[in-house]
Amino acid sequence: MNQNQQIQTPEQAAKILRLIWGMMLLGQLAFFAVALVVSFNGEPATFESVKIFYIIAVVLGLMSVPMGSFIRMQIYKKHWVNNAVTPQGYFIGSLLSMAIIEGAALFSIVVLFLHGQIGPTLALPIALMGVFAMNYPNGKPMQPSNPDFINNQPPDLLKK
Repeated sequence: MNQNQQIQTPEQAAKILRLIWGMMLLGQLAFFAVALVVSFNGEPATFESVKIFYIIAVVLGLMSVPMGSFIRMQIYKKHWVNNAVTPQGYFIGSLLSMAIIEGAALFSIVVLFLHGQIGPTLALPIALMGVFAMNYPNGKPMQPSNPDFINNQPPDLLKK
């Protein structure tokens, strides 16, 4: 696919996003494994020396999920056509959301690498990689909603 070619079908968007998602997750896992092996073979640092970086990583981790979701939804809104998101909008929104979460996960792995021992810095990258893994691109926003369900009004139980 060249630079100027746009994503045309939902299947194409989902297939490419799933490939990117898998590669991003594998990259995080590989970096995590390398950080564990290298940092635990070296001289561990005190938690006080990495405390500010850990606080930044926690803030990034806590902000990445809602911020990524908000940006994704704004892009979905812009690309909303006929009761569904266009493949191009789904691709862009999902990719940006995944990139934001991955950035926080990678930064937290760097903090683990700097700390060099099992402690509070180990839980954060595992949690963020789990959140990233749960953001698997399933393609549901590109499927139109059921109009019968949307137009179905609940029965008026107060009228007799």
